[in-house]
Amino acid sequence: MMTPRKYMRSIWKGTIAFGLVNIPVKVYTATRDHSISFHNLCPEHLTPLKYKRWCPEGEKEIDYRDMKKGYETGGQYVVIEPEDLDAVKMESSHTIDIEKFVDSAEVPILAYNSFYHLSPDKGGEKAYALLHDVLTLTGKVGIGKVVLRSKEYIVGIKSYQKGIIMITLRYADEIVDINQVLPDELPEATEKEEDLAHTLLEKMSGSLTLSEYEDRYQKAVETLIEKKLKGEAVTVEKVKEAEETKNILKALEESLEST
Repeated sequence: MMTPRKYMRSIWKGTIAFGLVNIPVKVYTATRDHSISFHNLCPEHLTPLKYKRWCPEGEKEIDYRDMKKGYETGGQYVVIEPEDLDAVKMESSHTIDIEKFVDSAEVPILAYNSFYHLSPDKGGEKAYALLHDVLTLTGKVGIGKVVLRSKEYIVGIKSYQKGIIMITLRYADEIVDINQVLPDELPEATEKEEDLAHTLLEKMSGSLTLSEYEDRYQKAVETLIEKKLKGEAVTVEKVKEAEETKNILKALEESLEST
């Protein structure tokens, strides 16, 4: 079977370190975005629009090379020079430094940020396989730090299928507390409603196969573009909005009858 490094370029290489164990690895992007992007065009000439870096006070355009970076605070701007950022830039040690291993359930799902595949580099195959097996058997996640592109990230090291993935984690102050959006109290369900809901969930239970799903919006946009290129008419179909469930018990009973 073809290995990732034969058709993908690694974005980083270094070492997983825990205790006195060092495992050389390469890091690969694990996800990709297929979203369709659009350009803003001139309505007359259908050419891409250009945006000026305009100073409203001086009433003139600013050359990109003359621009300054600034941070707004208290209605004022603190100018940050490139050398200022160099002073706080973190140097990469090319090490994924694991500090502890925790149960997978302890890592909040909202902390998950970006995902990366880890592949053993030359000489690290056996230790990599051992770490994968232990992570799988224990359900543990290695928590540590790594510097990528001059920024330090918290990361989780987790077994995934036959390999190991690295997940960058959000810091605590980047996660919004759900209590900020919930009402003070939620109504309680009746025992019958809970029993029916449980039965419905059991009847609707199954296995997840992501390949069964497709991005219908992207497919529709691609079809739209093809029609526009051919000069064909485009029809807009109204989507029927879901009605609000006013009688939960009745809705559950009818749902069970139809499944």
